[in-house]
Amino acid sequence: TVLSVLARLASLSHNRVEMLSCGLAPLLCDLIEQPIPEPVLLQLLVLLESLLVDASAREQCSSLHLVTKLASKLVQPNTALRDLSLSMLNHLSFDSSSLSCFRQPTCIDALCAELDTKSELVLMLSFQLLFRIAHDDEVWTMLNERLFETGVLRALYREVTSLTVRDLLQKVMSLFM
Repeated sequence: TVLSVLARLASLSHNRVEMLSCGLAPLLCDLIEQPIPEPVLLQLLVLLESLLVDASAREQCSSLHLVTKLASKLVQPNTALRDLSLSMLNHLSFDSSSLSCFRQPTCIDALCAELDTKSELVLMLSFQLLFRIAHDDEVWTMLNERLFETGVLRALYREVTSLTVRDLLQKVMSLFM
């Protein structure tokens, strides 16, 4: 079955060089675009995430379509799928060439919606991602309108109790002051 093939590939993920050289990353990105059952999608994302730690995989995969697809998964009720998508968006944001992929209002809206959570992990990943992508002028403008001017960041700062999350939030807020 597809799941067993993906599981086998995931078990080989320690051999990232071979997987990248055979062009697996772009193939997985294409597969994510297809309508597939959630368990298969989750396995695809796990495998793709293991590849995205490599800069060449991020270059092969950083596309508007992938960022859009992952951002659309942020509104899913499946927390594993949502958290994995957020983690992958973080990987993609490490390359300045992919920052322009985050310029879409639907992507920004999905990221802003993630801040309405009590999960410390989600907040940490979200603030790390927001800090990196806010260095793009267009993204900064959208985030400024949705998060800073509306007081969302200040309200979050009052609510957050974790020092680690608060430090990350403070870094994000400093970009808008």
